[in-house]
Amino acid sequence: IVPPDGSVSTAKIADSAVDLTSKVTGVLPVANGGTGLSSAVTTPYFKLTKDSTQATPNGATVTTTWQNTIYDTSSIVSLSNDRVIITSATAGLYFVGASVETNILNFRQIIGIRKNGSALARSEVATQTVANNGSRAPTLNVHTIIEMANTDYLDVSYISVNGTNTIQLNPAGTYFYGWRIA
Repeated sequence: IVPPDGSVSTAKIADSAVDLTSKVTGVLPVANGGTGLSSAVTTPYFKLTKDSTQATPNGATVTTTWQNTIYDTSSIVSLSNDRVIITSATAGLYFVGASVETNILNFRQIIGIRKNGSALARSEVATQTVANNGSRAPTLNVHTIIEMANTDYLDVSYISVNGTNTIQLNPAGTYFYGWRIA
């Protein structure tokens, strides 16, 4: 006996009676418990941290060095070059950010994110007075969205002005991170 079209209700189908892997093709919509995606998401993302001091001559732009890779889902981090290098498989639109916490008080500091050596975005603290009573100096933060193509690279620059200084970066407050958003 073949029931007429549209005559079988949900209540008439036994639990676990339908095997979706053999009966359904295509993308299961989000409204029906699916993700709306046709395959697993493999979004590249990274996070780098620092754990040592770095000398910064007066007014010189220094590429921030990184010692630790916390995340690197697509093998785009090059610690030897202190860069994130994009491949053809990881090209796209990225949200990236960096944070530098220093021990420097009372003068100008700039942190920047660079693409292929050219400035993209920067954050500046100019002559911020912070009591030197054990409190932490300023943390500089910078964020941007940038289109990245094959062989493009990103790094973080730091500039201190008003004398030769050695900056002590707090490992808990200094990092470089990002992920592909499209």
